Formats: sequence, structure tokens, C-alpha cells
Amino acid sequence: PLLVLVALAPAPLRSARLGLALSAMPGGNFKPKAGMTPLLSDVLIKLTVPDIRKLGMLCGRRYDDALGKQENVSFITPMITVAWSLSYELFYYLAIPFVIAAFSLRKRSSLWRMAFFLILSGLLAVYCAFNGGHIRLIMFVSGIMLFEVMNGVGKSCRPASVIGLLALALGLSATLLPVSGSAGVVVKIGILSVTFFVLCLTCFRNSSGRLAQAFCWTPLRYLGNMSYSYYLVHGLALQFSFLVLARALPGASFGAWFFWVALPAMFLLTLLASGGLFLLVERPFSLGTTKARPSAQHVALAS
Repeated sequence: PLLVLVALAPAPLRSARLGLALSAMPGGNFKPKAGMTPLLSDVLIKLTVPDIRKLGMLCGRRYDDALGKQENVSFITPMITVAWSLSYELFYYLAIPFVIAAFSLRKRSSLWRMAFFLILSGLLAVYCAFNGGHIRLIMFVSGIMLFEVMNGVGKSCRPASVIGLLALALGLSATLLPVSGSAGVVVKIGILSVTFFVLCLTCFRNSSGRLAQAFCWTPLRYLGNMSYSYYLVHGLALQFSFLVLARALPGASFGAWFFWVALPAMFLLTLLASGGLFLLVERPFSLGTTKARPSAQHVALAS
């Protein structure tokens, strides 16, 4: 029931509902003390402001009459390790309409909008490099740039498959760069956002190319259809398998060989768990396209 609750909840609310469910479970570590009142505003703030360290926590607030201080209490570690990204989604969905309205982006040209978001991304990158912050927000700009190029400027741009393949390799390799600190994170996310744009542009514009055809492979398309379910529960499936291994083989230690041997089995386990969620929850409750009814003229011609 908890899994279904999390899956059915709207994406921005999943973390809050998960935290509430966990606090009600036996052994849950959310224990309000006297003088503390959990505030809904605290939960909303944690969800709308993308903060990896605080998302998935329910906070209580205690008011000190003398000093007027706020103290965050009671923490809940999220069961879904990727729950932090849901706060980025909610922040983006809430912020982008105001940005569009404030700068009249609908009335601007495609080049103007692209320049605007590129400058905004550059300013955010510079700030995050020196002060830290939510640099992952620039990944949304990759999608914005892709839309503008596909529908506005650069319609003749058609990268070869080898370019997209190199972008894919570079993007994955960038995550392994031996750089640390805020500047290092900015470099990694910056490279990843650019290479992601190039990869998608290559596949969308050169749909008959080998790279695009490779991503059209039927098993990959099935995995793509259930990708959100996989994204949500693969961590739970792995945690479950680790708990079973710890119970079955207490105190055992394994070398690197065990990782490679267990990798296919773990992948299969995550596929089964996410496939079940997709078939039982996501697909039946998704908004599907309705088939167009035949017009009266078509009915007359058919008769």
C-alpha cells in the first residue's frame, strides 16, 4: 500500500506523502515533542526549494517566545534515494510560468529566448561555482534549447550519428572527472547538459541514423516507456535485495567479483519491480490519448 501511495501521488507531493507514511509506521523516527507543531509550510518549503540535504524530511518548528528562534527538528531519511529531484521538478514548474510572464517570452523571438536562458544559466553556473547551489537546474535549459532548435532556429542542423555517440561518451565520462568542490560539480553538470542536448538533437533530427535507430530498439523502447516507474522503485528493489543478502549471509564479505556477478541479477530484479509498478499503477492510471470518433461524413462514405 505504501508503494502504491507513493506511485499514485502527484510527483511534487510524493516525498511529503512518503515522509508522512514513514512517520506513521512502527519505528518511524518522526516524534513530535511538546511545544512543537509540524507546519505544512515547512513541508512545502522543503519541496519547492530544491535542496538535496533537506528534501524528504518533515520538519517541526518550535517558537522561542524570548528569542524568536526557529529550530528544525525530527528528520526522516527518504526511502527513495532519487527523491531529491522531485523538488527540482516542482520548483521549475512553479517558477517557469512567472519567468515567461515577467519577461514576455511568448512575444520574443526564438533567438532572444535562447540568449536569455543561456545568460541565465551562465550566471547561475558562476554563482554556484563560487558559492555552491542548485546547478542541476541548468539541465532544464538543455530541454529548452532543444525545443527552440527543433522548432525555431537551426532547423537545418542535423548532426551525424558519430557526433551524438561522442556526446554520449563525453557526458558519461564527465561524471567521473576527478574534480571536487562546487566548481567541480558545475563543470560536470555543465558538460552533461551540453552533451545531453547534442545527443537528443542528433537522434531527433537524424532519425534514420544508426544512433537513433539503436535507441529505437524494441527492448529499449519498452524500458523508456516504464522509465519513470524504474526511476522511482529501482532503489527500493536494490535495498530489498541487500537486506535479503545481509540476512542470508550475515557477516560475509565479497570482493569486486561479486559486484559484476550480481549485477545482471540485480538489474533483472529492478526490472521486475518497476515493470510491476508500471503495469499495475502507472499505465492504468496514466492520461491516455482518446481515439478520435469517425465524423458523419466518414460514416456516410463507409455505408
